[in-house]
Amino acid sequence: MAAALLRDPEMAATQLFPPTLGEWHQPGLTPLAYDVKAAQAALAAAGWLLGADGVLHKGEERFALTLRTFPDRPELPLLATALQAQWKAVGVDLKVAVGNSSEIPAGHQDGSLQLGLYARNYALVPDPLVTLLGDLAPAGADWGVMNWQSQAMEQKLARLGKETLPAGEAAALRRDIATTLQQELPLLPIAWYRQSAAVSRALKGFELDPQERSYRLDKLTWSAQ
Repeated sequence: MAAALLRDPEMAATQLFPPTLGEWHQPGLTPLAYDVKAAQAALAAAGWLLGADGVLHKGEERFALTLRTFPDRPELPLLATALQAQWKAVGVDLKVAVGNSSEIPAGHQDGSLQLGLYARNYALVPDPLVTLLGDLAPAGADWGVMNWQSQAMEQKLARLGKETLPAGEAAALRRDIATTLQQELPLLPIAWYRQSAAVSRALKGFELDPQERSYRLDKLTWSAQ
C-alpha cells in the first residue's frame, strides 16, 4: 500500500512511531509485517474455519466486519479498499463504509465501531505523550484505542506526564510503552507520513522540522555560484 498507493515504500509503518519522532521510535523492535499464512494459522487456532463462501466461520458466526473511514483525506478510501482485499485473503468479509469523519468518534462513544481508518498526527505537539495520554486513556478516546486497557501502560504514561525523570529512566519508559503497543496492537499502524518541501539548489543547510515549529532559517546559506 505504501508503494502502490502512497508512492513511497519507505513509509510502510513497521511500528506506531516513525523515525522522525526520535525519542519514541524504537529501532530494536521486531518490525510489523503482513503474513497471510501466519494470520490464517492464528485464526484457525482460535476456532475460525474457512467456509464454502470463502469466509471464516465459527459455528453459526460469520467473520464479517465494517471498516469506517472518510474522504477528507483522499488516500483513505483507497487504502480502505486495499485493506478489504488483504482481509479477504485471510477469510474476513470486510465492508468499507465511507462517510463523515465524525462517525468514527461517534462509534467510539456508542460502542458500535469495529474498525476505523484515519490519519493521526503524533507530531502535532512537541511531545507525542500529550496525544497518547488521550488516545490510551482507560475510558477510551474519540480517536484512540477502544475496549483495550493496560494498568501498567497507564502507570508509565502517568509517570512521564507528571514526574521529571532522569533521561535514561524516561527513555526506558518510552521504550516499554512502544514495545507494549507493538506486541498488543491496540492501534494498527499502516503508513507513516512524509512531510515534503521544495528547496532551491542555491540553498545549503536546509532542515525540515517535522513538527513545523520553525523554518530554521538560521541554518540556511547561499551556495557558491
